[in-house]
Amino acid sequence: MFDFLKSGSAKIQAEIDAESKRAEEAAAADARLREARGDALLADDTKELDRIDAQLVASSRDAGRRAERVKLLEGKLAQAQEREKAQEIDAIVARAEKARKLGEELIRKDYAKQAAALAETLMKLRAIDKFIEEQNYTLANAGREGSVPSPNQIRHILGRTGTRTIRKMVGINEAEHPHNAEWRKTEYRGGPYMGNPPANVTLHNGQSVPRFMEVEVKEDYYHPPTWAAALHKEIQILPSASNDQIPLYNADARGLGEKLAKLQKDLDL
Repeated sequence: MFDFLKSGSAKIQAEIDAESKRAEEAAAADARLREARGDALLADDTKELDRIDAQLVASSRDAGRRAERVKLLEGKLAQAQEREKAQEIDAIVARAEKARKLGEELIRKDYAKQAAALAETLMKLRAIDKFIEEQNYTLANAGREGSVPSPNQIRHILGRTGTRTIRKMVGINEAEHPHNAEWRKTEYRGGPYMGNPPANVTLHNGQSVPRFMEVEVKEDYYHPPTWAAALHKEIQILPSASNDQIPLYNADARGLGEKLAKLQKDLDL
């Protein structure tokens, strides 16, 4: 007996396909029976007609039952597909929940321990940064130009910019072409062309000049820094001590001013 509760959509679909194939075979058999029935009618063979008619009645009954079964199977297929979709979603949720629990465990154990050590260093860096800001403020009030940079700047190695000269091929219709201005004064500029255009262009004054010319142009460029220029690649991805990015387990702002003042004293600033 077919167990719909335990059967998946693939198995139910296979059953529907099998029923459809049986229906096709039965329809072909019915066609042959109707052809044979015509022959029996022509031969006035009553006994053969009765036999064929009985078979056609049985075939029609079976076809009706088969159609009903396919309709029921299609309903079961939809239910199975919905059930499988729900199971797939439940599985995704279960995997995500497993990942969440793993993350919470890492935060409670590894991160909490490592963040505490990192926070101590970051607090010292913040104290140093605040001290430099205070001294720069005093220096500015005293009329001294310039300031002492924050140590945090070593995290950001800037690239360099400049201007360079390059050679490139330009067409007569481009502004960089030496004869572009004269070409624009020309009433008839030629074209459109089938295939390649002529190599030379005749200007309004009768002068023939090359359509394409190689010229020198200046362009701005930016050269990004190489990692070799940085003290350590990892420095650039650590939390910034100047942007309040203290790890979450040590981000309590209460009494921060007092903590910074004490650290400045401890660091002999």
